[in-house]
Amino acid sequence: MLSYINVNWFSLPAQAYCELGHIEFEVKNTDKAIDLLNKCINDYTGYLNENYVLIGNQFSLPAQAYCELGNIEFEVKNTDKAIDLLNKCINDYTGYLNENYVHVKSFATLRRLGLYTEKQGTDDQKLI
Repeated sequence: MLSYINVNWFSLPAQAYCELGHIEFEVKNTDKAIDLLNKCINDYTGYLNENYVLIGNQFSLPAQAYCELGNIEFEVKNTDKAIDLLNKCINDYTGYLNENYVHVKSFATLRRLGLYTEKQGTDDQKLI
């Protein structure tokens, strides 16, 4: 399960969509998972635009949803879409509490795709 989700009473519907999307994917209901994760992104983004002051940068729901969507696309062999979604998760969302966990998960999937990531390049240079 997505144990890294924080509780925020103002965004519970989006959190529920994210959790349920992950669960649906785990039970191999891919279409339902994609639908729920997209609802999470849409609902949370709309909520964030109206209430940014209430929650700031603490929450990672869109990044988590994009990460999960990227992993789903990876599993169903939609490589290009997986790469786009995982890179969006990494590049468009930073500064939130669970960033390391979400980014590590995304980097791991990108490496499973055989991609040379910026982080990997930095690490390789440090070893030389």
